[in-house]
Amino acid sequence: MKNIATMGTLDGNVEDEKRAVEMFQAREEEIEKKKVQVREKLEFQLDRVEEKTRRLARLWEELEALKDPMKKELATVRKKVDRANHELKSLGKSCHKKVPQS
Repeated sequence: MKNIATMGTLDGNVEDEKRAVEMFQAREEEIEKKKVQVREKLEFQLDRVEEKTRRLARLWEELEALKDPMKKELATVRKKVDRANHELKSLGKSCHKKVPQS
């Protein structure tokens, strides 16, 4: 009779162990699913960031391209203004000399 009772307890332990292993495996599968989901989400976000980075780089290049001609134009305009100021000073001096002072 003792053997039958012991076998019943062993069967119970085996069933408990099976359930515990199944629960553990189910939990591991859930964790793997979550890892895959997180990895996919992260890859998607990284792709978006890379695309936005490329877009910003293109915009920066366009701005730089616009800035260079503007710098050249500005330098040319400044030179013209400087020449005009120099000519005006010369004309002012010569006019001042020509005007008879009373």
